[in-house]
Amino acid sequence: MKFWCLLLLLPSVTLAKTERWPWLYNDGVTAYHSNDFAHAAALFESATASPDRALQQRALYNLGNTSYRLGEAKAPQAQQLWQRAIKSYESALALDPHDADAKFNHDFVKKKLEELKKKQQQQQQNQQDKKQDQKKDDQQQ
Repeated sequence: MKFWCLLLLLPSVTLAKTERWPWLYNDGVTAYHSNDFAHAAALFESATASPDRALQQRALYNLGNTSYRLGEAKAPQAQQLWQRAIKSYESALALDPHDADAKFNHDFVKKKLEELKKKQQQQQQNQQDKKQDQKKDDQQQ
């Protein structure tokens, strides 16, 4: 008898799990609009597990947006976060190749990431030049 009761409850448990994905996504949108990007990222990440492909695609797209914003706010981690944003956009495009916004944002963040890498390389080169100049000055004295 207990076995049959459990079988009757199983579909409602499964339904409760699948119904939470839109809530997670909507809470992520709310957090994003409140500039709580870390919380939004966690919620969008959770929503990507939805069995609904359209919801997965929107969650991945917004995870990309959120990762980009986090990178803007956390400069030392920008490169890592922007790479995550690019991957999220690529995953969103895999689900919907016709998403013009995801394509635009993907290209935009990729360009920003390349600019960041060039800037970091220039800073490293400037530091190396300063060290070499310092050594020359020390040797001359």
